[in-house]
Amino acid sequence: MPDLDSTSEAGFWWLPDSPNERLVGTVTYAPRRGIQLNLVGALLGLEKGPASWGQFNVWGQTVRGKPVTLLDAHQTNLEVHMPGYPTSKVEASRGIVGGHYPSMNEVLVHTLDMQFDYLAAWSGQSGISERSTENKTWEITVAPGNSVPLGQSVGIAAEIVPYVSHTRSRTELRLEERCELRLRTESPRSFLDFDTLISAVRILLTFAAGQAAHPRQMKAQTPIKTTELNGKPLWQEIEVIRSLHIPKNLREIHAEDMLFTLRDLEPEPTKTFETFLTVQERLQPVFDVFFPTYFYPDMPAPQLFLNLVYATEALHRITIGGHYQTEEDYESGLKKELHHAIPSSTSEDFRQSLTTKLNFLHEYSFRKRLRDLLQKYGDLVSPCIPKHGQFVDAVSEARNCLVHAATDRAAPEYIELWKFAQQLGMLLEVALLSEIGFQKEQVHSIIARGRRAQLIRANIFPEK
Repeated sequence: MPDLDSTSEAGFWWLPDSPNERLVGTVTYAPRRGIQLNLVGALLGLEKGPASWGQFNVWGQTVRGKPVTLLDAHQTNLEVHMPGYPTSKVEASRGIVGGHYPSMNEVLVHTLDMQFDYLAAWSGQSGISERSTENKTWEITVAPGNSVPLGQSVGIAAEIVPYVSHTRSRTELRLEERCELRLRTESPRSFLDFDTLISAVRILLTFAAGQAAHPRQMKAQTPIKTTELNGKPLWQEIEVIRSLHIPKNLREIHAEDMLFTLRDLEPEPTKTFETFLTVQERLQPVFDVFFPTYFYPDMPAPQLFLNLVYATEALHRITIGGHYQTEEDYESGLKKELHHAIPSSTSEDFRQSLTTKLNFLHEYSFRKRLRDLLQKYGDLVSPCIPKHGQFVDAVSEARNCLVHAATDRAAPEYIELWKFAQQLGMLLEVALLSEIGFQKEQVHSIIARGRRAQLIRANIFPEK
């Protein structure tokens, strides 16, 4: 999946506190690869070494009059040429093209249009049709579909906006269906206020595609009016630049490869999306360890397995619970008895360790939590986890071998851990789909065609 092309422009660059001390240089940026400056001279003093450079903001203006901001930049290279001027390189993982700002918090916008990986395939909004005519010609109609509202959160409305991009040369006409996510507010807000919704859409698309989804391009409208056209204001536009980790060798994803698409959210996509936002907030501890397994697909099998073990345990804690006794009964009863039973001769370190363990002895074990979840969702995952009892025992033992490693306990094989991880991942997917509001019949169909089911059935193990 190629990234959008980078842009390079010459310009003049300075520190915000020193606008009269300007350097000549070239800026290169791409929507998700950050910003780099190659300067003639150095913005930071030559007499001090790299340890004193630190982070700083850089403002600039290209020769075409475009203002650019590098936020929390750092000087990565400095070369002194004899004779002549030194040259330096400055890089920033965040920046703004179109304005000067001291921080992201002070970037005020009211409309944000974003391209996302897999969004066009997920939305399935076709705007191109064709037919042959009687005189042996082809008629192509371009009519993008209507926007699809996705609901709102904290006063920010979200919608999917389909459109058709076209390029033409003497010999070729290229049409491409695309979609943007549009976030909009009634009054200008800090860009950081949009981050929660951006993250939610990123997670939703990742969940649907089974592969990390990232923003591709972010363009926003500020409250600064540049002119009017037919009585309508035209707002100053900025582009937000970020540097993102994009895994290599990603699979090409089509709608038929996804767990679910926008059509599966019908007839009320707004309700389903807003439910997803609620579920994400409630299950944040689950999301925090489950979704990194998508964003870092080269994670070693032991770490992948443990992430999914922790996600499974967190899911049970939040959705089911997990105490053999209530907090009150345990604190006033068994815990006190066990604490008093610790011999006075016990060393201080050992006593502290035992006291800490006593705080959690009334909580369910991982083994019981996994058994409970299989009982709740067992009929949906049974095709890939047929023997629940054996699975619980094997996964629990593998978890103990990794967490409580010992020389007399054999570590599980990578291929075994990887298969356990796929099965736990499927269990988590079933639970999340159910929490979002998909009906049991839908979940059964979705999981059966999902990639995890394909890998488990084929017993495919990724080569390292």
